[in-house]
Amino acid sequence: MKLLEEFKALTLEHKACIKAHQREIDEREALVESRVKEVLSKIFTDGQISLLLSDKKQVKCWTSEEIGRAFSIRYLSKRCYIHLRNQMKFPLPVFIASCFVLNSVDYEECVRHIPSL
Repeated sequence: MKLLEEFKALTLEHKACIKAHQREIDEREALVESRVKEVLSKIFTDGQISLLLSDKKQVKCWTSEEIGRAFSIRYLSKRCYIHLRNQMKFPLPVFIASCFVLNSVDYEECVRHIPSL
């Protein structure tokens, strides 16, 4: 009987250790994810970050800020835009789609994202 009680106590202790370890893993993952988002937010928008961190291949709807940024990159250099999108896999809208969406987005909104030359 003593062995059975000792076994039950060790089993409970083991389960508690597993739960504590899982909590620690979850906390570290959350910390890493928040740090990654913080670093990426200096370059990318929230929508682009979520696209980078998920398995999704495309965005349902680009924001006017994202379209404005893509428009400004494309405006400055078509080759750069294509390189960033295709070779470096930056999450940028397809430029033709951006042109169609621009009709529904305020042109001034897009132009203000273009840096002065």
